[in-house]
Amino acid sequence: LEAINLRERKIIPAIKKGETVVLDFSHAITATHSFLTALLADPIKILGLKSYKQIKIIGANETIRTIIDF
Repeated sequence: LEAINLRERKIIPAIKKGETVVLDFSHAITATHSFLTALLADPIKILGLKSYKQIKIIGANETIRTIIDF
């Protein structure tokens, strides 16, 4: 639910305004595939591929980066 709330309240509105969204995973040890899908893939499905270029991922460790890249 947290990913959905964040997506709906912050990520999608920012992308619709043309803003860049920075997601900092530097304090995260792991993240589930379902969390990352709700957070990243769903906005891209909803808003199109151009939204992909507006999302920046920083601080993701190798495990999280692998899930994101998948």
